[in-house]
Amino acid sequence: MVNTNFALLAIYTFEATFRLFAEQEYYHHSRWNLVDVGIVLTGYLDICLTYMPGSDGWGSSINIESFIRLLRVGRIIRALRLFRRFPELYKLVVGFMSTMKAIWWGFVMILMLLSIFSLLAVELVSPFTNKVDDHNLLGDPWCDVAFSSVARSVLFFFQTLVAGDSWGACT
Repeated sequence: MVNTNFALLAIYTFEATFRLFAEQEYYHHSRWNLVDVGIVLTGYLDICLTYMPGSDGWGSSINIESFIRLLRVGRIIRALRLFRRFPELYKLVVGFMSTMKAIWWGFVMILMLLSIFSLLAVELVSPFTNKVDDHNLLGDPWCDVAFSSVARSVLFFFQTLVAGDSWGACT
């Protein structure tokens, strides 16, 4: 892993240096070039912090290193540049991102509906399960508490929605 990081850092350094010599004064006009410089500088900062005295070789004694290592994920941003060169791939990625946005809002809507029905279940079903539980007819300990609070009711409905398990056991 360490050798891979060094190799990628060397490749990024050479690429940024050669691009600087090729573009000269126009180098700073491209945001992608600035992203590349930020990635390279973050890589060198990570190396300096990892192998500084007082560190155990992996840099676990410094908290800022975790943040610097997280910035290494910025290398993935460089892959976005490839998407512009291939229009079909770019359309797929844009479509995927818009789909993820729709999925997120669908999840929010489902969560809101689960909350509403959980409120209703706590008010309407909980008294029924309490009466049935007094006669020990349910047989499942989860059924005793499934509708005792809104949070547990949301959990019950979510389990039923996702796994479809034990709907009839508690009602």
